Amino acid sequence: ELRKFRMYYLAMSSEKHYPYMRLNGRDVAGHATPPAYAESQDGIHWVKPILGQRSFNDVRDTNLLDFNRGMSFGGGVLHDPHDPDPARRYKMLYWDQGNWLLPPGKIEFVNWGWSCVVQVKDEAGRVIHKRPYNDYGTEVAFSPDGIHWTRPLKDYAWPCYSDGGHSALYDQGLGRYVAFGRFGLTRLADGGQFALGRNVARVTSEDFLHWSEPEMVLCVDHRDPDSLQINSMPVDLYEGLYIGLMELFVLSGADRARPMQLACSRDGRHWTRVADRFEFLDRGGAGDWDAGGSVRPSTALIPYGDRVMVYYTSGAGGQFSGIGLATWRRDGFVSLHAGPEGGELLTRPLMPTGRELHLNVDAAAGEVTVQVCSFQGGPGTPEEQRWGWSEPIRVDATDAVVRWAAGDLARFMGWPRT
Repeated sequence: ELRKFRMYYLAMSSEKHYPYMRLNGRDVAGHATPPAYAESQDGIHWVKPILGQRSFNDVRDTNLLDFNRGMSFGGGVLHDPHDPDPARRYKMLYWDQGNWLLPPGKIEFVNWGWSCVVQVKDEAGRVIHKRPYNDYGTEVAFSPDGIHWTRPLKDYAWPCYSDGGHSALYDQGLGRYVAFGRFGLTRLADGGQFALGRNVARVTSEDFLHWSEPEMVLCVDHRDPDSLQINSMPVDLYEGLYIGLMELFVLSGADRARPMQLACSRDGRHWTRVADRFEFLDRGGAGDWDAGGSVRPSTALIPYGDRVMVYYTSGAGGQFSGIGLATWRRDGFVSLHAGPEGGELLTRPLMPTGRELHLNVDAAAGEVTVQVCSFQGGPGTPEEQRWGWSEPIRVDATDAVVRWAAGDLARFMGWPRT
């Protein structure tokens, strides 16, 4: 077991300074995004190991990974130690497209879709270059160690446009691999295509090679501002619940920067945007590196000790300039707060399956006590009433054990209680 953090990210040179660049001796457009690798012992201090797989502008000593065709966007990496084939212990789902150099001029995309054509015009408006724009789709890659990757398919896993983040995971309850991405431009039976802007789609697979048709599962609605879209949504299974971090995108308007929102689902298909679509992670303040920029979640949720971590990209002035780390309390997505006079909470019926009740609670400035009630919420029989209130809890802890003088919860196991 490695016991380290591993980061897979996209490296991008400045097109202003590099109208083109050389990758392994091949000239490609300056805005190409080769995948790169970094690792860390604590998730904060990172190193970029020299891999020697791919040269950049004839410099061989880089941390670039060599497996993609051209652009490559938002790879979702899954560590799958239970796969019997050691060459497939790491899996990646990503979007890629062929990369080619265009002459200087005004670039236009004509007849957007599968039959799209990209053309370049000179200053006089004359077309000086034209070519089909249809070399793109979703790819899969396998690796035995997370460093050396191979593409098992000769062609794309399926053609689509999805230049955003992707998530790949295994749902044990479903017994399938599940992936999320934009997966736009779905083919129709008559040869056309269906596209509804930027949204979240879902696919499933039994072998990570053959995938179902993309199914749109989340998009904006009438409650959202005009021209708002979901650019990407990293998804993970957290304690059996699908949780997604939504990156929002505005097509027009003076302020296109938007914070992320939170969404959850029981099955990966029916989603709820929680807490009235609140701003889950605000942008930085004046002088911060991420001041004023959009917040793009780069990972799903990473439980680590008593905290949950998420990495994101942002930057001042609306430009993505770096990767940041945000953390919050374990299981602390939502919480109830008592006022100065205290408060009371009656839970839904629970079926005790163990002898102990554990609370994630901050009672350092007060106390919490618990009473076992009947299924209807009452105090129960006289025998049950003797349990009374638990011993006070006066700590700030993510795993505080509730204790009663009368004993543990063994006698209530299998019987609904509130």
